[in-house]
Amino acid sequence: MKFSEYTTKSIEEILNILETSEKGLSSREAEHRLQKYGLNEAKVKETGLLDIFLRQFKSPFFYLLFIAAALVYRREN
Repeated sequence: MKFSEYTTKSIEEILNILETSEKGLSSREAEHRLQKYGLNEAKVKETGLLDIFLRQFKSPFFYLLFIAAALVYRREN
């Protein structure tokens, strides 16, 4: 379910969908969900300097600046 679909539901409906209560999960249910879904963490990929440098070539703005710099250079010489 998308986040925006939760915004139109009541608290009771959301608790029902998530199979929980206002008191939260029991220790047993929390352990079960930990085994089933894993830790509640976001996986982050490290971005190196080379990746950042190469990513610049994907941007149209880079080419615009490059052309502008070339034109200014030609005009000055």
